[in-house]
Amino acid sequence: MSEEKNWSKEFLKYEDFIVNHPNYKGLPITKNPDGKYNWIATAQSEIGKQRKAWAEQKGKELCIINNTDGFYAKVMLEVHPTKKKPCQICGKSMSLYYHYPNANLIKSIKSTFNYDCDVYESIYDICNNLKKQGIKEKQIIDFLKIKCKLDAVNKLYVELNSHCPLKLWKDRLVAVWGQETL
Repeated sequence: MSEEKNWSKEFLKYEDFIVNHPNYKGLPITKNPDGKYNWIATAQSEIGKQRKAWAEQKGKELCIINNTDGFYAKVMLEVHPTKKKPCQICGKSMSLYYHYPNANLIKSIKSTFNYDCDVYESIYDICNNLKKQGIKEKQIIDFLKIKCKLDAVNKLYVELNSHCPLKLWKDRLVAVWGQETL
């Protein structure tokens, strides 16, 4: 018999919010006899197949091509109303874009800028906090270009470019904070 998980109150509230949000109208989801949602389903289960069909229809509505890697993830991210989700266990809310530093980047930030951050602080927030500490935007950008191998064709750049304050201008990266650019 499997051990029952104790979800955080933030995650339980999130589940209810998502299940009842109009963006998810028609998404198959069931409840256990105890009233908890059956949140996870395998792709081969009946409910999993129904969810895939729902996502495929949603993808058509959103003009997302279904022959690319990550099709279902792209659809679910597109329909998500907040783009944030709390951890099931601790309740800490994090971005669905997954632009958070790994342990090596955290060490490099600490040694380069004498700034303490953790895996829960987005790269966007780290950049803003470094700027508030007087670090020049160009220095931050040059650091990220080297440490993250950031360039215009890099997949990380493409992701960050659409969600973080980095833009390509005349074949170089520039940061955008408020009205300022480098």
